[in-house]
Amino acid sequence: MLLGAATLALNSVLVKNLLSNLKNRRHLKSHEDKIAPSTLNDFTLAIPLRNEAANLKKLLPLLSAQYSTPARTLFLDDQSTDDSLEILQAFQEKNSHVEILNGTKPPYPFNGKVWALKQLLEKVETEFVIFMDADVQMTHPRALFSLSEEARPLKQGKYSFASVFPRSKAKLDTSILVNQIFVQLYYFLPAHWTDSQLMTMSTGSGRVMVINAQKLREYNFLDKIADTTHDGLRLAQLFKAKERSVAFFDGGAFFQSDYYPSLVSAFKGLSRSSFETRRSQWATLAFSVIVFWAFVLPFVFLPFAIINPCWIAALFVILWGQYRLMQELDLNPVFVATTPIAASLLCLTHLWGAIKDKMEIQEEWRGRLLR
Repeated sequence: MLLGAATLALNSVLVKNLLSNLKNRRHLKSHEDKIAPSTLNDFTLAIPLRNEAANLKKLLPLLSAQYSTPARTLFLDDQSTDDSLEILQAFQEKNSHVEILNGTKPPYPFNGKVWALKQLLEKVETEFVIFMDADVQMTHPRALFSLSEEARPLKQGKYSFASVFPRSKAKLDTSILVNQIFVQLYYFLPAHWTDSQLMTMSTGSGRVMVINAQKLREYNFLDKIADTTHDGLRLAQLFKAKERSVAFFDGGAFFQSDYYPSLVSAFKGLSRSSFETRRSQWATLAFSVIVFWAFVLPFVFLPFAIINPCWIAALFVILWGQYRLMQELDLNPVFVATTPIAASLLCLTHLWGAIKDKMEIQEEWRGRLLR
């Protein structure tokens, strides 16, 4: 009875956080009262890509439709084998501010995405850089201008890093299980969007980032996250630790992206940085306990609902919160049914990473259960 009541209380707190975060999100605004300049002289748009021909056919017309264009737009083609390069070259012929870079093979220990960001950063000459994934679509013609306006505190030196969360549309790929546990935790955990001092354990999207380019070089953060698969999250953590302030925006009205990684691809690098320090070990433990307790236990103990009604109440509370989140983010309802499985695998992956760590296996192999 006590465990059921505690689970109900935890889930109630999580849903309260969810409602608060949904209400208090810091949204990008269109700034319709301002005239958008033709060029954003302080910004460079940098887009890494590999085999993104299908997405480029969607992205490039939307980029051309923007009221304001960056001073430079850099594309880094990471050895694509499809028509990506040809599509970019045709686009470059019509746009003088566009430059195409040929990516090189990442040296150890860099993964492809972070190495691509590092190569792009070397070519950035403006004060600020907007890193954006090639599968992100700008759904509003004032998207880049609005982003530059909302990043005004960035220009004032109040912070050097801002992360934008696009509207995520969930799709199912060849994997039946779609890992959206992190999308949920962005909102269920007490990360208040209006507070730049919020904890970054569960926040930070690498899909759209606005960064002070000089600070990123000075701090050498890309080398520090060389092998991570969660570049936005890790950069948010490092900038917050260094400067005590970062910013997060809900960019759903201006940016959209499909969200469909499989569990295996999502878990490849899940625990790489989870056990490097005592602090990260405790954070990982707390993270895993919350996930298992809130998203798994109510389903496990559902057969005992007749004996202890708290279990069915806890289940309905968390399901209602997920339903609200689906409505707000236009997510696929299938992920609700797979959440207990995804959460269980997440906890097992962290546990395995901890065991490997204690066995003193080489650091580069820590937590790579499914690599």
